Amino acid sequence: MQRINVVAKSWFDVTPFPALSDLLLDAVDLFVDSPLENDKMRELWNNWDQSLIQHILQGKPSHIQKWYRLGEWVNGYYETMRVLEVGLSNITKQEDPLLNLNNQVITIFTLLEKPAKRASEYLQSRNPTLKIRLCLDDRLTDRAKEYARNSDISVIVTTHISHALTYGIGDYLTATPVYPRSSGESAIIDAIEQYAEKMMEENLLIN
Repeated sequence: MQRINVVAKSWFDVTPFPALSDLLLDAVDLFVDSPLENDKMRELWNNWDQSLIQHILQGKPSHIQKWYRLGEWVNGYYETMRVLEVGLSNITKQEDPLLNLNNQVITIFTLLEKPAKRASEYLQSRNPTLKIRLCLDDRLTDRAKEYARNSDISVIVTTHISHALTYGIGDYLTATPVYPRSSGESAIIDAIEQYAEKMMEENLLIN
């Protein structure tokens, strides 16, 4: 708890800057599961969201949604929340890259269950055909081997996984793994979205 509070307080000394917004989301993802005081998180969200609102609105729909969901959690400023709502409602409907992953099996290898579970639920809300499994093993178990062999996409959360499992499953992976930038919900979603976008671009080139 002390370490989490130290990390959280350090963000109050940082000037809101677009290049750091993803890192802040990753940090806040982890604070969601900590005993950090909610009013402190509200202050942090309000400061960054108000400062970067135009940058956020120009980003991916999933990022706007993430800022909005965090705003609901911390009870952010009403006016800012309404701006995000309008931004979400004005998004032009376009092909969701996740639809290119129809019926694929995704396994998330991590030791942090809660953010991975939230990411899984969000991804499945956008594409219900996805089968997403969590592997929380801290060593190379038979289950971990089976998941590695039989996954279309293996997401390896290197920031929260044991070395034994990280190196052990390498021989069992049947596809190039995906590595999120952190163990947070947003980072996992972004990594899978980027994979799906790359697939969509490759399909367009082929066709």
